[in-house]
Amino acid sequence: MRPLIVAYPEKSLKTIEQWSKSDNIYVRRLSSECIRINLPWAKKMVTAVEHFEEYKTILNNLKNDFNPYVRRSVANNLNDLYKYNKELFWNIVREWQQDNPTEYTNWIIKYGSRTYLKELAKK
Repeated sequence: MRPLIVAYPEKSLKTIEQWSKSDNIYVRRLSSECIRINLPWAKKMVTAVEHFEEYKTILNNLKNDFNPYVRRSVANNLNDLYKYNKELFWNIVREWQQDNPTEYTNWIIKYGSRTYLKELAKK
């Protein structure tokens, strides 16, 4: 999927946005994994930054997911984003924190902030 996202970002991200609303947890997880900046087995993909509003919409659709399998992927997405672009990371986190976050969203924020928290602990 990643080569398609790079080649056809607008069309691909529209499809992935629909996947993020699926009833199927595996499809929702796929929607998050497809847009991650860093995957251990794949080349870095910065479509998330280049098409930030679409990326943010997909994560917004998943921020309250009841399934821990999906939530972990969203949190990993945030952690990747922090490593690549701290300003965009904080854009999402602050927006979610101001939006009366659920326990699920709070978990995603906490786990997705682990690199930031490690940096704070070193200071």
